[in-house]
Amino acid sequence: MKVNVWSLLCFVSALFVSQLVLVGCSNDDNAASVVGVDETSISEGDKGIASSGIGEEEAALDMAQALIDYKDAPLKILDVSERSKDGRNSIAITLSVPVDPSKDLQKYFGISQQNGKAVDGAWVIAKSGKTMWFPYVDPEVKYKVTIYQGLKAINNRSLLRTQHADVVTSRVTPSFNFDTSGAFLTQGLGNGLPVVTVNVNDVDINFYQVREKDQKRFLEEMSHRQYYWG
Repeated sequence: MKVNVWSLLCFVSALFVSQLVLVGCSNDDNAASVVGVDETSISEGDKGIASSGIGEEEAALDMAQALIDYKDAPLKILDVSERSKDGRNSIAITLSVPVDPSKDLQKYFGISQQNGKAVDGAWVIAKSGKTMWFPYVDPEVKYKVTIYQGLKAINNRSLLRTQHADVVTSRVTPSFNFDTSGAFLTQGLGNGLPVVTVNVNDVDINFYQVREKDQKRFLEEMSHRQYYWG
């Protein structure tokens, strides 16, 4: 069926989106957990509590001041847990003394899945030097994190022994949304409609054609409602 280009204005009612119920995520599932920590490496007093909350912004490392503040402080692993950074879940290692963010310290940090398979991706040093982030994790997966002896802090104190911690990432509530608040879908161009999903493999979208005589009224109504239109 041939359709005038200007008649090809389509919309997807967000009513279908907002009323979509995604089942099976209790509050308890939203909390990350840290299990199986090597007690000879991270003592009960040093273990942090796992958190899925948004990570606080860390101040940039003031090297001169830090050398004074941490002059004789031993390097310890304070916490290994799942935390949120830049809108995505990550595994974070918190140190008692900053390391130098300008140095390549990748060889001192390892991460693998429960089956021993190494996980691709690099650790990111926070600008404070006190937190190492690994953002390349999947939900509901058990990871083994290793911090190797020899890691050196800015005060030249080193980690005395290799330490391990198991982190089970939390369930992520399935969700999806459109990547734009409005778009023209023109015949033959195939530019598509971008959809961003989290923990969702497929999304069903219904398109409805608006008759040419109703387009003006339709656009006026959509400008006052929380609907996606294109």
